[in-house]
Amino acid sequence: MSDKILDVTKIIRGGANLKGGSVGPTVEDLEFDLSAMRAADSGDSIAQYLSNVGRVPLLKMQDEVDLAKKIELGNESSGALAKDGIVAERRRKLFQQVQDGMAAFEHLILANSRLVISVARRYRGRGVPFTDLIQEGHIGLMRAAKKFDWRRGLKFSTYATWWIRQAVTRAISDQSRTIRLPVYMGEQITKLRHAATQLTQTLGRDPTLEDLAEKLEVSVERVEELVHAMEQPLSLEKPMDEENDRELGDLIPDEDGHNPEVWTLESLLGDDLRLALEDLPPRERVALELRYGLKDGMTHTLEAIGNQLGVTRERARQLEAQALRRLRHPSQRSRLLDYWES
Repeated sequence: MSDKILDVTKIIRGGANLKGGSVGPTVEDLEFDLSAMRAADSGDSIAQYLSNVGRVPLLKMQDEVDLAKKIELGNESSGALAKDGIVAERRRKLFQQVQDGMAAFEHLILANSRLVISVARRYRGRGVPFTDLIQEGHIGLMRAAKKFDWRRGLKFSTYATWWIRQAVTRAISDQSRTIRLPVYMGEQITKLRHAATQLTQTLGRDPTLEDLAEKLEVSVERVEELVHAMEQPLSLEKPMDEENDRELGDLIPDEDGHNPEVWTLESLLGDDLRLALEDLPPRERVALELRYGLKDGMTHTLEAIGNQLGVTRERARQLEAQALRRLRHPSQRSRLLDYWES
């Protein structure tokens, strides 16, 4: 069933990124001691940073809920402040709620910075400096704080761990290479790429190994070695594609059962999609659920959908199209978009 949910949400996704006015400092606004940590290479500087993080008390689940409620109220108040005609007393109250929301956001981030350190430590030695891993982890933590819904009864640390890990592994995938090449080989690969581009333009086709060997005045065997060196090893943390938050390693069966992080994400995604479907007119919702197998896991043809709804095949197609248009509206699409942006 989770595959069906992913199928329909990928169709809903599309268009430009949505930017809301949500409460929460940006990376630049938060006063973490990251700048000093990045600037210093010594272990003492990192130790000092870790010590500062440890000074913020851990939160109980009710504390997380209280902070999340303040953040939510701050978001609502921020939107209300943008409207005209608000009396001065009301404006002061809204402004205070926005300030409280921002303070709650920062408190939630600082109190959970230990999670970032914990995840970053597990990924040391992957070709990315430890300080950069912490930086990326904090970005993931902030995204989690912005998306957290306290009504679901999920502990924030459980929810945030997935987003932190996602940010860290994406950084490793983007910035590192498992096998480091000698400088001289890197120069030869650059020449090989240039030669391939020139020969493609000259010959009007992709060059063969023999063409490249002749152009570079080396043996065919040497060209084969360079081509092989250009191939990047596959990382198990590598995203399977840009449309999917799953990683290559998720294809490897887990003998101990389900991956809790993947299960949590899919569960949250399913909840958000169901909420979006509830806003649709009944016949449009049924048409979409049948078309993409969201109820019984089986997809249905337009003709079969028409028969169930008592309409023609063309009318069933129109109902499906109308439902997708509604779900692509910014008010609905923003609910699902972040599952593919991290």
